[in-house]
Formats: sequence, structure tokens, C-alpha cells
Amino acid sequence: MAVRRPSSWRTIVFGSGQDVERTKAGGLLVNARSVAACAGPTLNHMFDRLDELEAELEKLESQLPEIYASGDQKAARDAGRRHAELRPIVDA
Repeated sequence: MAVRRPSSWRTIVFGSGQDVERTKAGGLLVNARSVAACAGPTLNHMFDRLDELEAELEKLESQLPEIYASGDQKAARDAGRRHAELRPIVDA
């Protein structure tokens, strides 16, 4: 995920400079994790939580065929609902 920074902003250097890239139009793309590292524990926690949710979604998606094949309607319903909750979060 990258954040486009208007050229009127001051230049901020993150780490070794590998986290900031110039676009063809002269704009800057900044690595969102680098911004989070500078912003403090709140954003780091958010990105860690997003990683956990993405891992949960991947695990759930690998288990869905088995859950649906088992014939357990409650488990299938619960798994489908959780998938519906996680997919938009991970896609955003």
C-alpha cells in the first residue's frame, strides 16, 4: 500500500531511503509500513491486526470446501458469515 504525497509537503526520509520512491510524474510513493513505524504503536498494531485477519481469511478459505461438504449447516453458516465479514476488510 502506498501513500501519494503532494509535492508541496516537506521531504521525510524513512530509514535507508528504500521506503520512498519517485514516480515518473515526480511524485513520491511512501511505504505505508514505514509511515506506521514513524507514527508509533497504534498504526503498527493496526497493521499487525490486519495481517492476523488476512491469515485467518486464508485459513478459512482453505477450510470452506470441507466445511460445506460435511453437511453441518450451522458450521457452514458460521463460516460463511465470518468469510463475509473478513473479505471486505482484507480487500480494503
